[in-house]
Amino acid sequence: MIPVILYGCELWASNTSDMQWRQIEKIQKRLITNKFKMKTVVPSDTLLSETRIAPIDAIDRVQVIRYLKKLSK
Repeated sequence: MIPVILYGCELWASNTSDMQWRQIEKIQKRLITNKFKMKTVVPSDTLLSETRIAPIDAIDRVQVIRYLKKLSK
């Protein structure tokens, strides 16, 4: 599901505001809580730590770096 959320992030992520990233993080949290059948009151940091899933903005940065490395070749 994360690849769907970040589709084309190499192009749009740099123009995304903090408020928009918070909305995207809410989607990530909802997907994780549904997948693992966890309570929604679990804080995001705890949820990510317990499931060993990277924050969505970190995943985005990795994808952008990979994209830029491809372009430089």
